[in-house]
Amino acid sequence: MNKYTLEERLEIGRQIYSHQLTVNEAAVKYDINHYTARDYMRYYRDKNNLPAMNSLYAKSQAPASTEPKSKKYVKYDDLESLSK
Repeated sequence: MNKYTLEERLEIGRQIYSHQLTVNEAAVKYDINHYTARDYMRYYRDKNNLPAMNSLYAKSQAPASTEPKSKKYVKYDDLESLSK
């Protein structure tokens, strides 16, 4: 037996998906387990054919540097000139 109607579960899921509430905040506010709150968010996401939240987060993050990784590492020869 569910504590909330389908519409209420979708609304709770929407609030989590849209970052109005965290999963833990929703769990406390609606007196549900945090796994249940997470499931409501996933149900909302799937019902509306939305991307996973972690993929949204990854896309919104700008790369830390456009410099290739190989250039980030300092070589011993580069440090030698810094010694006394």
